[in-house]
Amino acid sequence: MSRRPPAISLTLLLAWTTSFLPMGGAASQAFARQAPKQGSHAASAGRVVPEPGGRTMIDVTDLQTSPKALAEFHKAEDAIQHQDWAKAIERYQKALAIDPKFAAAYNNLGYAYARIGDGAHQREALDHAIELNRHAVEPLMNRGLLALQEKDKATAENLLDQAIRLDPQNAEALILLTRAQLMNAHYDEALVTVRQLDAAPHAKYPVIHYLAARAFEAERKIAQAAAQLRQFLQEEPQGARADAARQELAQLESTISPQ
Repeated sequence: MSRRPPAISLTLLLAWTTSFLPMGGAASQAFARQAPKQGSHAASAGRVVPEPGGRTMIDVTDLQTSPKALAEFHKAEDAIQHQDWAKAIERYQKALAIDPKFAAAYNNLGYAYARIGDGAHQREALDHAIELNRHAVEPLMNRGLLALQEKDKATAENLLDQAIRLDPQNAEALILLTRAQLMNAHYDEALVTVRQLDAAPHAKYPVIHYLAARAFEAERKIAQAAAQLRQFLQEEPQGARADAARQELAQLESTISPQ
């Protein structure tokens, strides 16, 4: 049986920037600039994303991919490991020339285009990946993430909602969906999503409390917003994001405490 290729999630590259697009104010800008740790990886329903240098399995829909297409795919994967984006794009394109229905290749091609800032081709590749496999979470997340970058709020929320329906416990998708809901001023829905995220394993995602604070603040529930910022600071007490959250918390507390 042929090895199935690993699917790459753009959240490995962009989650800590584009999932927290500027919302105004010092805290928002600090969250927008935060970068992920190099080599971080994530998993989603039905597939496991590999550790650096490793190859593992993904969606059953790619099991029938021809050996020649898989060989090109793995050459692209090797190029990704070396951050040779042009070579990766070339190899993904060769894989797709052999097998135009290779959904994972389109998804990962979108990742490579993202790394060189080619949003138009990134969007095209991800749209193809979604069309070919509507049960894969990664293309929906990646396309939703791109929509967040482009401030296409309605598209982002729709795509990320689809991703959550496929994988309700996906913490990264829940975070991105919350961000889209906040952008769309769907504050009640954002709080529901935050509660869903709070019930899922999220040890690495204290930022959910920051997102909850933004939803509460938008609804003028200042005390609840401040409580969420305090919880965030308990879970992430140091760093630029913590400093920004403290500044925002001080501003909120000044509105509810006597001078």
